Amino acid sequence: MEEICTCGARLVPDALFCHRCGRPLRPLIAEEEPAEQAEAPLPAEPEPDRVVIANAVVVLEARVDFRDRIVVKSCLLAACFSLVAGMLLSPIGSGALFPFVLFGGGWIASYLYCRGSARPVNVRSGAALGWMAGLFTFLILLVFITLLFMTLAGNPEFVQLLRENSGKYGARAEDMNQLLDLPKHPDRLALGLGLNFVQLTVFSSLGGLLHAFARRRHMGQ
Repeated sequence: MEEICTCGARLVPDALFCHRCGRPLRPLIAEEEPAEQAEAPLPAEPEPDRVVIANAVVVLEARVDFRDRIVVKSCLLAACFSLVAGMLLSPIGSGALFPFVLFGGGWIASYLYCRGSARPVNVRSGAALGWMAGLFTFLILLVFITLLFMTLAGNPEFVQLLRENSGKYGARAEDMNQLLDLPKHPDRLALGLGLNFVQLTVFSSLGGLLHAFARRRHMGQ
């Protein structure tokens, strides 16, 4: 920086003007720095294409399980239907019609489950529902037979009364005698129960299977 002005005066350090002549010692306005070039705006990123996902309806297949209350309820009601229908048809000879009754019981079990759970059943689930209905039918029938034999064991007069009046109950005398004599032949009793179990479960399974097949075909699946 200058120490003496052109006029001869000694300058004050860091002075802007000469205190004698007033000459400016340095420019008052600094040169403006060139404005920074404005940044060009970034091109807008294109919005991603909108992806529309249709609402997918997930339909769960039926899972037949003893832990499912709807399954148990449907099969119990179907078993009661089979037993009541069999008793009502006994006067006209339910031996030939009872398989159709069991078939209807399996159908009803599958129908009631679909109605109560709002779930479709496949062929396997329908057969399983029918099988369970047949199982419950067998168990209820087994309880009745056990109670009947326990009652007859200590009441021979009642046994004789049943033998003499078998026709009034819609049964032949020969069939009634065979039934009443079963406790004396455990091997026949076991064989009869085994065959009865197979009959009840097989025909009921067929009924449930057919209902499931008809329903899926009707729904176009």
